[in-house]
Amino acid sequence: MKTIEICFTPQLYESRQTDLQHIAVVIDVLRATTAITTAINYGAKGIIPIKELSDLKKMKENGYLIASERDGLKVDFADFGNSPLSFMDRKEEIDDKVIAYSTTNGTKAIEAAMQHSPTAIVLGAYTNKDKLVEYLLEQNQNVVFICSGWKSQFGIEDAVVAGAFCQQLTDNGKFINICDSSKAALNLWDIAKDNLITYLENSSHSQRLKNIGLEKDIEFCLTENTTPIVPIYEDGIIKKLK
Repeated sequence: MKTIEICFTPQLYESRQTDLQHIAVVIDVLRATTAITTAINYGAKGIIPIKELSDLKKMKENGYLIASERDGLKVDFADFGNSPLSFMDRKEEIDDKVIAYSTTNGTKAIEAAMQHSPTAIVLGAYTNKDKLVEYLLEQNQNVVFICSGWKSQFGIEDAVVAGAFCQQLTDNGKFINICDSSKAALNLWDIAKDNLITYLENSSHSQRLKNIGLEKDIEFCLTENTTPIVPIYEDGIIKKLK
């Protein structure tokens, strides 16, 4: 049996229980992992995660397309913000392009995963749920989910979707949960699964995005299996798993 563990913030990944080989799955449902998955699904050649805005500006000077937000709002020098819908609407601009990407939470979670050398780093979202589960079952390795949260704090939307992944993996009979956080996420998913949008409508990050007019982003991010790919981080870039 392989193990499942959930870290509710990136900071908890360093103190995870498993010291075994594992795949790290980064989740930032609202919105980074959803948006990155969408960009790649709609033709982007790859995504380079960047932690600091100063480094992102250098990437722009070197000719890269830039996608970035802070506190939900597009950074002033960026070509794109963090909306998955923008990549769908402007598909021709991203086709076969590499995008340098920096967000408030999601790219920092990817950075956290990079520091600890898991066997693979992949991105999870509600929009690629079944495809990612299929991949994890095929790999037959231990799995640690890293929830991006909000500025080092717990984010319920990431926890709920991590619970959805846990449910499918454990139902298969090949995985077991080894921590209370995964059991708690399963409980949250059991409560939310019949109407995820309604369950999360009053979450702090949903309210934050609604306050800046991004209701359509929320609806897209909480619709399952619209982007059936697995983004994987390899050699400094996130690409579509072949």
